[in-house]
Amino acid sequence: MLLVVPGPDPEPWPTLGPQICDLIEDRAIYGPGSLQGEPYEIDPEFRAFIHRAFEVFPKGHPWEGRRRFKRVGLSVRKGLAKTEKQALLAFCELHPEGPTRFDGWDASGNPVGRPVNSPYIPMLAVSVEQVEELAYGALKYIVEEGPDADLFDSTLDRIVRLNDHGRADGKAVALSNNPGSRDGARTTMNCFDEPHRLYLPRQLKAHQTMDANLPKRPLDDPWSLYVGTAGQPGQGSVAEEIHIEATQIAEGKIQRPDLFYLYRTDDDPERDLSDKDERIRAIAEATGPIGEFGPGQFDEIASKWDRPGADGPYLERVWLNRWKRQGDQAFDMKKIKPGLCRSGERIPKGGFITLGFDGARFRDATALVATSIDTGLQELLGLWERPTMTT
Repeated sequence: MLLVVPGPDPEPWPTLGPQICDLIEDRAIYGPGSLQGEPYEIDPEFRAFIHRAFEVFPKGHPWEGRRRFKRVGLSVRKGLAKTEKQALLAFCELHPEGPTRFDGWDASGNPVGRPVNSPYIPMLAVSVEQVEELAYGALKYIVEEGPDADLFDSTLDRIVRLNDHGRADGKAVALSNNPGSRDGARTTMNCFDEPHRLYLPRQLKAHQTMDANLPKRPLDDPWSLYVGTAGQPGQGSVAEEIHIEATQIAEGKIQRPDLFYLYRTDDDPERDLSDKDERIRAIAEATGPIGEFGPGQFDEIASKWDRPGADGPYLERVWLNRWKRQGDQAFDMKKIKPGLCRSGERIPKGGFITLGFDGARFRDATALVATSIDTGLQELLGLWERPTMTT
């Protein structure tokens, strides 16, 4: 199943996409992996994604030439080089000839692109180490080993674009989840890699801070790119927020959305995943037209379900890109009713519960709370407040 929102329009929008694709295929290479260093070839679905992602408002519109979508999301299964795709689009944003911003119309009425002025591209993930290994690491390899290596100066934590005089003229940086460190940044493109892993308060704060930086450079038409896999429902991750918004767009609940989102999965409710042939068909559906990267790849992936102790929901999430609760997640948050503490209600005797303990050895209150696995109802079993005047 392929979810693309907004859906197709009666008349295609103007787009800088063809020029972006030309730059990638002329000047970019594959990142680390089996094809590393070879000229990059864009598959049809990624090409269509780029065309939609870089749509601009048409001639005569009050926002003529501005980006149609301020946020772009790509959600596909594990193993489809989605991180490399993010790196390639960041490469276009950083490149001194990257046609990522509108610069007028050609004689045929098509938009013409130009490079962004002094790009600043923070690339956020759960940790700096993860950024360096994923999107930032792929971008670093592409600029260092590609044909335009002399246009950049790269280190482990930043990649600088050089101008004609060899001076810094913009950069991409590896960024962990420390929101305060980038509170004053003047961003032109945010990169969020694996946003389903961004759900802790400090990570959500980092995302909020980075998003708030975008309006600081309105003349440069800044935007954000989210690339990852489905997460666990109920965690409240950045990816879940984007996915819920996309669903609301598909249902017509949001007018004139500024989010473009492509989500590929297998969601056939009749699919019997105990049957290996069915699993292979599900993997093929979640992969899309690009197909197998090598003979027997789908069969190899489908075999993972047969291993003793295999976590089926996890495998569905990463290989079929389904929003599934993993086996090690205590609660299915979508089933828990609002208000976990409901005055006057008690957990029935014999119910399946977990116990939560909050305390410390010194100078703290202590509490013991029971939570019903079935309903999410919480019951306070004991509370011992810290005595006053203690040191």
